[in-house]
Amino acid sequence: MTTALLVKTSGVVRHIDLPVVDPHIMVHHMIGGWFDVVKHPLQEGLYAYVHTEGLSMKQEVNAAVTFLFNQIFVGDIVLCRSTEDGSYTDFEINEATINLFKSCNTNEFHKENLRKSLATVGRETNL
Repeated sequence: MTTALLVKTSGVVRHIDLPVVDPHIMVHHMIGGWFDVVKHPLQEGLYAYVHTEGLSMKQEVNAAVTFLFNQIFVGDIVLCRSTEDGSYTDFEINEATINLFKSCNTNEFHKENLRKSLATVGRETNL
């Protein structure tokens, strides 16, 4: 098993164990449907599993992951890490970072700042 991080728009942030065999089944269940994989633009080996329909803005914005990746993400998301050879590796973060992710998805101040940022680029969203 490998540890990943589930970041829900409701503010729930927790480590989850992905099985070695068929981890996609667990990811599918955690984010509520079919998914796409998005690699972080700057951090090698960091990527997000995002709901396929979520990319079309039909769900609530995931402020924490939007800030982390500097692109709009919606819905519940699973964050993972990989090694240079592409193998899963544990996604370990400290409690302070977990609390920051929770705050981003529940704090109205953070959500309002994100709303303003999106409005300046002409994107309306459900926060």
